[in-house]
Amino acid sequence: KAGDAEIKDEARFRAGILGLEAPEAAKGETLLKETLSSSKNDSFRQLAQMALMQKAYERQDYDEVVRLHSLMPLQAEGTTRAQLDLMAANSLRQKKALAQAIQLFDQVERSFPGTAEATEAGYRKLLCYHEASDKSLPRYVDAFLATQSAADASSHYIDLAWLLKGETLFSAQDFKGAAESYRNVRPENVDAKYGPSRLYKMGWAMIDSGSAPEGMAALEDFIKKYSLNPLIPSALMKLAITHHQKEEFKEALEDYQRLVKGYPESADAENAMTQIALIHRHLRQLEPMVAAYQDLVKKFPKTSIKAEAQFWIGGGLFDLKNYKDCLEPLRQARSLDAKSFGQNASLRIIFALYHLEDLQGLLEETRAFRAAHGEQPELLPIFSHLGRSFYEAKEYAIAEPYLVLRSDPANPKQTPADIWQKLADVHMRMKKFPAALTDLDNFLLHRPSLDLRARAILDKAICHLRSGATKEALASAEEVLVLVRSGPLNNEARVLIGDIHMSQNDPAQAIQYYSIVVEFGADRKMVPLAMSKLSDALEAKGEAEKAEKYRKQLAADFPGFKVEDQP
Repeated sequence: KAGDAEIKDEARFRAGILGLEAPEAAKGETLLKETLSSSKNDSFRQLAQMALMQKAYERQDYDEVVRLHSLMPLQAEGTTRAQLDLMAANSLRQKKALAQAIQLFDQVERSFPGTAEATEAGYRKLLCYHEASDKSLPRYVDAFLATQSAADASSHYIDLAWLLKGETLFSAQDFKGAAESYRNVRPENVDAKYGPSRLYKMGWAMIDSGSAPEGMAALEDFIKKYSLNPLIPSALMKLAITHHQKEEFKEALEDYQRLVKGYPESADAENAMTQIALIHRHLRQLEPMVAAYQDLVKKFPKTSIKAEAQFWIGGGLFDLKNYKDCLEPLRQARSLDAKSFGQNASLRIIFALYHLEDLQGLLEETRAFRAAHGEQPELLPIFSHLGRSFYEAKEYAIAEPYLVLRSDPANPKQTPADIWQKLADVHMRMKKFPAALTDLDNFLLHRPSLDLRARAILDKAICHLRSGATKEALASAEEVLVLVRSGPLNNEARVLIGDIHMSQNDPAQAIQYYSIVVEFGADRKMVPLAMSKLSDALEAKGEAEKAEKYRKQLAADFPGFKVEDQP
C-alpha cells in the first residue's frame, strides 16, 4: 500500500505537468497545487511550485507568483533558483512593490555573480529606481555600466542602461548628459522598438545642449527613417524653431510648411502656421503675411491669437493700401481685444477712412477715438482734414473743435496759416470775438500777402467793434486804408469806420466814410450796403430828405437788397 501511494503521488504530479499544456490548464494547476500541499516528495513539491509560478507569470497573475514564491524556502539552486527569484522580483515590480523588488533583484546579483541572471537583475533593479523617480539613478547606472563593461562589454543590457540613463536625464532636462547617453547606445544591440524614440530624443537633446548641427541631422535622420511615427510633426517643429532662432528664415519657413502641409491635423499645426505668419511679418513680406494669418484664422477659427491675427491682416492690408478691405479685420481685432489692439487698430481705421474720403465715418471714428484715448499727435493730419473739410462744407460747429485741436497757440508758427485763418472766421461766425482776435494775430505771424494781411486786420477791426473796443477797431480799420488804397477791402474798411462812428453817436463822421463808398465805389456788394447805412446816418443827423433820396436810389439801383447780418 505504501508503494501504491508513491505511485499515485507521482502520477498526480506528472498528470499536473502534462495538464498545464492541455487546453484546460486549470485541471493541471489543481493537480500541481495538490502535489504542493500534500506530497511527501520534496522533488515533486519543488517542481510543482516552479511550474505553478511559471504558469502564473505567463498569465500575468503576479500576486500568485509572489505568493507561491513565499510559501516555503525553494530548494532549487544555481540558474533555476536565480530564474525563480527573477520571476518573483519582476512580479513585485509589476505590482509596484518597488522596494521589495529592488531587495530581491539585489539578492540575485549578490548570490549569482557573473551570471546572465545577475546582469538582468542589475538592469531590472535600475528600472525599479527609474519607476521610483530616484534622483540617484544616473549614479546607479554608472556603477552598473562599470561592472558590466568589465564582465561582458557586448551585453545588450549595457545599451539598455545607457538608454535608461538618457531617458532619466532627458526628463530632468539635462540635455548634454542625455545626448551623450543616447549617443552611447548601440542601435543594433537593442530592440528596434527603441530606435525612433532614441533618435528623436537624441536629436532634441543635442540641439538643446549646443550641438545644433548634429542634433538637426539626427532629427532629419529620424524623419527619413520613421516617416509614419507620430513624433514626426514635433521633430519638424523642433527643426523649424532651431532654424528660426538662428535667423535662418528660409529654412525655418520650409520646415514649418512641411509640417502644415504634411500633418495639418497635428497638435503643432496651429503653432507652425502662426510662426509662418510671424516670419513673413518680421521680414515685412506683407502679402504672404496677410495670407498666412488668413489661413490660420480659417483653419483654426478659435485660435487663441485670433485678435492678433485679425490685427495683422488688417494692418497688412492697410500697408498695402487696400483701405477698403482692411477695415473689417481691424474692427474685429479691436472688438476681440480692445486692451491690446484697440488704439492701434482705431488709428489705422481712421487713416483708412481718410484715404477712402469717408468724411462722416472718419468723424465718427475720430470722436470715438478721442473719447477712448484722448488726443494723440498722430491724429494732427486728421484734425486738419476734418477741420478744413467741414469748414468748406459750412459746418462751422463741427469744424471748430478740430481746427482748435490742429492749432498750437504756444507755437503759432508751427500751425499752418490757413488753420488760423479758418479758425478766426469760424470764431467770428460763432461770435467768439476774443478767440478770433487771437487767431488773427497768430495768422499775421506767418507774414501773409498784402491782401490777406489787410483782410486779417479788417477782421480784427470787426472783432474789436463787436467787443466794444471802438478805439482799437478804428485803429485797425484805418490801418487797412493805408495798406489798401482802393478796391473791395478799402470800401469795406470805410463802411466799418462809418459803423464805428455811428456806434459813437457821430453820424456826421460816419456820413463822410459812407459817402465815399457810395460815390466812388464800384463794388456791387459794398455800395448798396454803404447807401443803406448812409440813409440811416443822414436820418440820425436830421437830414431826412437826403436820407429818403438815398433810400429811393437804393430801391431803384439795387432792387430786393437787404442788409446782411455781417459777422
